[in-house]
Amino acid sequence: MRVFCDIIRFNEHCHSVWGKGLVLIITAKPSALVTKKSILITIAAILLIIAMFSFVADLNDLKSALFQMDFYVLPLILLMAPYSWMTRYFKWRLLLKHTDVVVPEPQGLLTYLSGFSLSITPGKLGELLKCYLLQRQFQISYTKTIPLVPIERIADGSAMTLLVLICYSAYSGYGKIPFAISTALLLAALVIIQIRPLCLRLLKQLSKIRFLQKYARDMIEIYENLRKVCKPGTFILLVALALVSWALEGMVLFFGMLSLGYPVTIMQAIFIVNFATLIGAISMLPGGLFTAEASIMGILVLSQIPDNIAVAATLISRICTLWFGVFIGVICYYFIRIRYLSKRADNNERV
Repeated sequence: MRVFCDIIRFNEHCHSVWGKGLVLIITAKPSALVTKKSILITIAAILLIIAMFSFVADLNDLKSALFQMDFYVLPLILLMAPYSWMTRYFKWRLLLKHTDVVVPEPQGLLTYLSGFSLSITPGKLGELLKCYLLQRQFQISYTKTIPLVPIERIADGSAMTLLVLICYSAYSGYGKIPFAISTALLLAALVIIQIRPLCLRLLKQLSKIRFLQKYARDMIEIYENLRKVCKPGTFILLVALALVSWALEGMVLFFGMLSLGYPVTIMQAIFIVNFATLIGAISMLPGGLFTAEASIMGILVLSQIPDNIAVAATLISRICTLWFGVFIGVICYYFIRIRYLSKRADNNERV
């Protein structure tokens, strides 16, 4: 239970964090990341998932499918998610490097993985926990680290969109025009961010808004850090790493279907997982719960996969990616709390 108390305390601290981060330059009055309401929504979503699975597949058929899976493939399934996390971690290190933030190891890796403990928040915004932990451990300014979280999300969203379009194009022969348009829009946005006079003028106008006036200096600092990591060469590398990461997430479903005796192509698996994840992100439900599961299961059923196999594959995919990540994140957070934060608190008391 202590982990939930810690997360609630972090949520209370988030008000000042989001303020300094200009509320991620999106909202004026930040909603709490972890509140009773969000917890109730998460519980409701989980209950809906259980109800949906029960409606689609008979429990005995589901158990039969899971017990008959080829467990020799299980190590491959379990390895895909950690490989994906390591690729994302390299992306995070690249972002830190471009904002002149130095974090020693193993704190860097542990801090990054700790963010997974709050993956079940809308848009994964709970990963702001990384910024909080960096500030607590190394006094790194929020204005340096907060812009990195939305940049991560933008890189991930761009990569998932590209993967969906590439896989759809390869599978159906369509999608080349949307792919070209999406790429052009992304490059145009990167170019605009690099036009400093234009962006500073826009920030000056925004700072005239009443509730943003006290954040004028932070806005400029956030923009300068944003500009550093949004140089076309750097951002393309971020998207390339994200492409590898999200392709590996698709491989979880690929090996899951293989173990259940209903193999799909790699392209199909990557398309299904990334399309479902995008739908989950758009829904803004915690962790994309219910919408992502419904999308994976729905596409599999429409692909003539038996209902019980579709449900089993969805369970394997989400447990080995989302919930496995949450579990590892909680462990890493507790390790940081006990190994580093408590030691730092003791040192402060001695001083």
